[in-house]
Amino acid sequence: MIKNTKVSNESVNITDLTPGETYTFLIYTRAADNVTESDPVLLTTCTVPGQAVGITVNNSMSVNSLVVKWTAPTGKVSNYTVTITGDVNRTLQTTSTQITFSDLLPGRNYTVTVQTVSGNCTNTAPSVTEATYGIESSSIALFWGEPINMTGVNKLYSITYWNSSSSVNWTVTSDTPIVTLKNLTSGTNYTVSVVTVGVLGYQSTPVIGCKFTTPDQVYGITVNNNKSVDSLVVNWMGPAGQVSYYVVNITGDVNSTQQISSLSVTFSGLLPGRNYTITVQTVSGDRTNTAQPVTEATYPTAPGNIIFTNIGTNTITLSWGEPINMTSVMKSYSITYWNSSSSVNWTVPSNTPYVTLENMTSGTNYTVSVVTVGVRGYLSTPVISYVFTKPMPVISLQNTSSTTSSVALIWRKSFEYQSSYSYRVQTNVTSPSAVVKNMTVTSESANITDLSAGETYTFIVYTRAADIVTESDPVSITSCTIPEQAVGVTVGNQNSFNSLVVSWTAPAGKVSYYIVSITGDVSKTLQSTSTQVTFTGLLPGRNYTITVLTVSYDCTNTAPPVTEATYPTPPGTITFTDVRTNTITLSWGEPMNMNVMKTYRISYWNSSSSVALTETSNTPSITLQNLTSGTNYTISVVTVGVRGYQSTPVKTSIFTSVIIGAVLGTILGVLGVAVVGGFIWWRRRKSLVMSTSSYLKHFDKQIADSNLGFIEEYEKLGPVGKNLSKTAAEQPENREKNRYTNVLPYDLSRVTLSSNGNSTDDYINANFIPGYINTKEFIASQGPLPKTINDFWRMIWEKDVRVLIMLTKCVEVGKVKCEEYWPSRSSRTFGNLSVSLKNESILPDWTIRDFLVTDIQTKQNKQLRHFHFTAWPDHGVPNTTDDLIRFRNLIRDYTAVHSPPSSPILVHCSAGVGRTGTLIALDRIIKQIEAEDKVDVYGVVYDLRMNRGLMVQTESQYIFLNKCALDVIKTRKTQNTDSIYQNYDIYQNVSSIYQNISKTDI
Repeated sequence: MIKNTKVSNESVNITDLTPGETYTFLIYTRAADNVTESDPVLLTTCTVPGQAVGITVNNSMSVNSLVVKWTAPTGKVSNYTVTITGDVNRTLQTTSTQITFSDLLPGRNYTVTVQTVSGNCTNTAPSVTEATYGIESSSIALFWGEPINMTGVNKLYSITYWNSSSSVNWTVTSDTPIVTLKNLTSGTNYTVSVVTVGVLGYQSTPVIGCKFTTPDQVYGITVNNNKSVDSLVVNWMGPAGQVSYYVVNITGDVNSTQQISSLSVTFSGLLPGRNYTITVQTVSGDRTNTAQPVTEATYPTAPGNIIFTNIGTNTITLSWGEPINMTSVMKSYSITYWNSSSSVNWTVPSNTPYVTLENMTSGTNYTVSVVTVGVRGYLSTPVISYVFTKPMPVISLQNTSSTTSSVALIWRKSFEYQSSYSYRVQTNVTSPSAVVKNMTVTSESANITDLSAGETYTFIVYTRAADIVTESDPVSITSCTIPEQAVGVTVGNQNSFNSLVVSWTAPAGKVSYYIVSITGDVSKTLQSTSTQVTFTGLLPGRNYTITVLTVSYDCTNTAPPVTEATYPTPPGTITFTDVRTNTITLSWGEPMNMNVMKTYRISYWNSSSSVALTETSNTPSITLQNLTSGTNYTISVVTVGVRGYQSTPVKTSIFTSVIIGAVLGTILGVLGVAVVGGFIWWRRRKSLVMSTSSYLKHFDKQIADSNLGFIEEYEKLGPVGKNLSKTAAEQPENREKNRYTNVLPYDLSRVTLSSNGNSTDDYINANFIPGYINTKEFIASQGPLPKTINDFWRMIWEKDVRVLIMLTKCVEVGKVKCEEYWPSRSSRTFGNLSVSLKNESILPDWTIRDFLVTDIQTKQNKQLRHFHFTAWPDHGVPNTTDDLIRFRNLIRDYTAVHSPPSSPILVHCSAGVGRTGTLIALDRIIKQIEAEDKVDVYGVVYDLRMNRGLMVQTESQYIFLNKCALDVIKTRKTQNTDSIYQNYDIYQNVSSIYQNISKTDI
């Protein structure tokens, strides 16, 4: 049924509803037309059910139960909730109108409430109180049935009763079939005889039965746990009267019942920290009586072992294990702690098995006791542990001094310092294999010894408490020991006028790198990880002081300074200002960059003298006296600088004048032989040195008429050196080691290899060639044959070659020009040497390779760079002078940094004369131009041919050299020498690439 109600305000009271019913109410907002309505808003709720009616509670003389009845109310009821409260509390639900509560205690008042329930709505009727029937231990209530066929007849009943322990019978009468026998003994078995007494006092046959009186309750019940975690002892006083036995019941997390005739019982196997309820019941026959229950608890078990999870300076966090058999049981913990220096104990509670103790004193020994707090506040046996709080860390740790093997540390005492403290100093080193060192001190300083020089150490200081175990947080400092000085510092000038080579032996211990400083007229500083550096760009003839500083981390040590000098530069060109019969006056140019104190040493001799004469001059001129007329003198002038170092000599030859009388005898033939005399003078000439400014005109003159002047110059070089001996090369055993029969090394300059007793083992087709500075600056060699490759690598190893220049392809125009003597990948073995290819970069005009050469027996390694020029045709010349000049400069940039001055540069093509001679000559020409501002292409080639035949093998190569000289001179007039190749990006890129390779891969 749907009911509608219309209201004009925001509330409504809906009446005439059924009790206990569930209703859904929908509210619509209605417009003024009373038709149009909003969407509904719903609310579902119920009415309160009616109360239960006519509630009655009846014990029916029962000592342990009550029956509750009521009448259902009008309306709707889902069910009833009935609650009884008193010494026993219980709640039951039912849909009927009657319910029975059993297992109640006798003689107790109980209050009963009945609640009607309908949906979420309830209604409770007023409560009703009733009691269970009480137990009488000294009486017996009897009732019996009406005698047969005696209804309505006057009669009495005679009841006689007795017990087995008494000889007396007792008789009572009753006119109703019910009687209570009183003043009986509790817990006793009585025999009762009932007879009907009719008219005239006639008695029926007796009806006999036996009945026990109810035993009295025990009293004075005590339950004692004796601080036990798993047992309770129950004691009581026995009642008056008789008792057959006692039933003692314990209930809780463990339930148990014991039947006993004594007045004491022990329950074992209980769980700790639990409440238990104990009842003692007296039993006589079928009658029992239960005393009021008594509650007691077992003691809790102790916590598990204490673990200190975090020890601080003023706090300690500890935890402990769960007490045994007390999981899921309500409990707490009490933590008490104290220290020996205080008479106060502190106690903190905790509901969890962990706690943080606060406000403690650092570095102090504390005793900590933890107990479990169970029900009734019972405390378990304590678990006790001892702990030191952390000391405070030290203050202001400093390194006061370091040596090569020790570091001295100091620090200040920590806050809350105690006299029982000590300190542990731990030494850690960065090396993975190093052992950590520890030392213990009692003062605020430590000297750590037996350290390695130049090593970085981390020193950690801990304040240690009196237990020598508990330590403060660490305080650390990183310091290094001073590295040892560089050992055996030597400085060599290698006869150089502008460089010094500094070498030393690495000291014991660790060195990160070296800082090498040079001071003098030029000051420079270099940093190196190797034990050798070369200072270039120095001024000639100067003393320099060199210091080597070993560096490790931020510690340094300086070796004693070493002083060395550069060689002086040679004098300029010799000029004869006056030549007489027995005197020669000569002068020479100032040595380049030698505006310092110097002298000159002049040596002169003629072909007939075995000893040279020597003069000294402080000026660049001298007159040689007491000479022999008409005699050819060779004159050598050297610059003598500091330390008596002498430059390379400047040599020339000249004839003294003949006596006039002898001249007159031949004067008529002068004109006839003038041309021949001039030719002879030319044939004797060894150089055509001239200033660079003069060379420009000279070049224009010589290239006239299709290079006729240069061709004539070259023809004059044809016989040079041809008469020098080549005995070793012509030995039958060595002939097969020569690629060409007409290109043989001169004996005077040939490279000799080590020999194992065989006289031909030392032979290889190669000669030492003088450079601008060093008489053995180069080795010119033929390209290896298949059978000479091992000798070729042996020469590289024995002569300490670090730069190898190849100017030919292995095959040109279908002809083998040179064997491929290097590994194209990985490594190859040549005799006792292993050669590994580390890097290779192929560029348009050249290829650059890096090799690592290893002596298989000694395991010694050497680095070798291979410069391979691939754009030079056999017997021809490169396309432009720029190509070869850039290639030469690339090599010199590398040797300036990576090649020791004493290490010769090995150059080869196929025969080792044409292209090889051209490159070596170009290097000398450029150096002469740079050092002297002079050029002598002819003299350079002459000098080369005096050391190896056919050097600069063709006219085109000779003319090409002159063109190179011209281009170098022209370029120098407009820009720095370096700019010859600065404009070529490819050169710059290659240089950069190979600098990186040399630093990282070799």
